[in-house]
Amino acid sequence: MKPYHPAFSPEEYQSRLENVRRSMESRLLEVLIISDPSNMAWLTGYDGWSFYVHQCVVVTLQDSPPVLRTQDGRTGGVTDGLASGTEPPLLSR
Repeated sequence: MKPYHPAFSPEEYQSRLENVRRSMESRLLEVLIISDPSNMAWLTGYDGWSFYVHQCVVVTLQDSPPVLRTQDGRTGGVTDGLASGTEPPLLSR
């Protein structure tokens, strides 16, 4: 597996996540499911190598990390923009 190179800093990630959660709250959304690859990349830095498989990021209002659901989960630790140990949890098939 290639070395991890974050797309942005952990602080930038937190800022983006907080902005998304504020927007969710203003729209009375408890859960947001993001499936567009460009939006997944904007929020987490995740760059899936195989968009032919189903994948999404699930964000809740709780102060827990988003969940990355993908069948291509091995790329998550390589391409997401989060510091080691703060990557979104992966759900397997």
